[in-house]
Amino acid sequence: MIISHKYKFIFIKTKKTAGTSMDIALSKYCGDEDVITPLTEKDEKLREEYGGRPPQNTKVRWTNYTFQEWSRLIRKGKVPHCGEHWKAWRVRWWVGRKIWNNYFKFCFERNPWDKAISLYYWRTRDMEERMSFSDFLRSSKAHRLSNFKLYSLFGKVIVDKIYKFENLSTALEDIKNKVGLPEKLDLPQAKGSHRDDNRHYSEVIGEEDRKLIANHCSKEIELMGYDF
Repeated sequence: MIISHKYKFIFIKTKKTAGTSMDIALSKYCGDEDVITPLTEKDEKLREEYGGRPPQNTKVRWTNYTFQEWSRLIRKGKVPHCGEHWKAWRVRWWVGRKIWNNYFKFCFERNPWDKAISLYYWRTRDMEERMSFSDFLRSSKAHRLSNFKLYSLFGKVIVDKIYKFENLSTALEDIKNKVGLPEKLDLPQAKGSHRDDNRHYSEVIGEEDRKLIANHCSKEIELMGYDF
């Protein structure tokens, strides 16, 4: 997640939509006051090689703590910091309505069936023997397959633009023009090396699994017009 006061945009990072690559690319243009959330050690090394800024300004002001954050602070002494997958409503509360209303807020969404395959390979990457895709969908590892709650509140979208992962090149050009970046966004390859079956999702997903994914992601399917 990135909040750029320099270019007046807020990037809400959704899951399995090239979010880490986008985070790294955007951090390259951030200023001293901008918010950049941390990534994994491996991805931070990639960010450094790419010339992006490291994490900065993530500490949350006490006036913006949620009840859960106060609770963690009192019980565990854990000082709240914003996270890479913060929900849009949480970001809005933190930055305030004035900044939220005047900045360009955007995120990405992806065909849920393709996203499910990507999530499967990512979540099972460290397994000595991978569980089947069907078992994965019915396990706790498949939680949060839907991104809808990351960019909505009470069922209403609260960001300005949801770009389709499938139209990434066009989206990058549009983002550059909207926020006034000095050059075209060039995304590094992050977290893309765990998928060893590149068949189209329709060749992999059976009818029951198709229905299960459609049920989990019904809101974004309707919103973005995705179909199997």
